[in-house]
Amino acid sequence: MESANGKNKGDVEVDIAPILSSIKDKVLDARHIELLKHAYELQNQNIEQLKSNNEALREKALLLEEKAALLNRENEALKTTINTLESRLAAQPKAEELCEDEKKILVYLAKCGQNRPTSQVIAAHVGVSQPRTECYLGRLFESDYLDHSLPFGRRPIGYSIRQKGRDYLLHQNLVR
Repeated sequence: MESANGKNKGDVEVDIAPILSSIKDKVLDARHIELLKHAYELQNQNIEQLKSNNEALREKALLLEEKAALLNRENEALKTTINTLESRLAAQPKAEELCEDEKKILVYLAKCGQNRPTSQVIAAHVGVSQPRTECYLGRLFESDYLDHSLPFGRRPIGYSIRQKGRDYLLHQNLVR
């Protein structure tokens, strides 16, 4: 606990002024000389300890300043990286949002591999009406998700998935 004069109780406190005042114009005996020596030794020890503490605090402050400078440089580098990544992200084409039926069509065509099913076969497997299926197929073709074979003779149009369609499925976690 601190006393009124700011010292902790239990600290050895030797105030040299009263001792010197009490011995003014007197002859010092051995006890007084030992007290004075002890007081000066304690005072010198305190001064050395304060110097040591001060030097340690100075070193700690320098280390903290160096660390703060390093963190500021890292922060600036991270800000630059974030800005670069945000610019790249903004430049990336946005993935079109497809309806669930369009996603089903892409998944089905991805499973077909080299086969090129017709709109009737796709409609039957996906569970969507023929007119809707043809509408979805047209939109997917226009968006480069699908390719189709041109009919010759009496063969109907066959559809297959393109790389953009596979990429969409992959990014939407619709295929493994």
